[in-house]
Amino acid sequence: MINEIIDFIEGQGRFSEREEYVGMSASLSGELFDFYFESLDSSAQKKMAHIVTEGALGNCKELAPYLAMTSSLLMRLCRRYGQYFRYEREALEKEFNDSENRTRWVKAEDIGHALTDLAYKNDWHYPLKLWGILYILRSDATDDTYNHLIRNSQSQRFRESLARSRETLEKMTMNDESD
Repeated sequence: MINEIIDFIEGQGRFSEREEYVGMSASLSGELFDFYFESLDSSAQKKMAHIVTEGALGNCKELAPYLAMTSSLLMRLCRRYGQYFRYEREALEKEFNDSENRTRWVKAEDIGHALTDLAYKNDWHYPLKLWGILYILRSDATDDTYNHLIRNSQSQRFRESLARSRETLEKMTMNDESD
């Protein structure tokens, strides 16, 4: 399963047609992984949920070079298949609420380029994505850290991005509930 994630990220193997998605259609390439995920039986979907989560937390050495992409994949999967991430939510909350992480993220600067591998965990985009994932999973254990980051972050872009993300996700949730 780890190899399937890597293949998706690199656009190879069963996901080789991902290279055909360019420009605006590139955002649709995630559907390739959705179709793959849906083809798995329930047990395999739970296992995949665990592996993607561990990869997004930096706990899977094979996926470490792809941390940013794995966390994006996790967010995508949580939007559509949140039920498979119920048991993973606790590990994500622990990472988001870790006091050492909070201290590091408050000091995170605007790097201006996409970080690769585990260095991504030091950039403010990482906690932004974690918070979004936890919001999608309806976690009730994020408010203290969220508020701490909003009040104390040295990066104005980070504070603004957190606020915009909250607005966007609240609107998405309201739209989903009205459907």
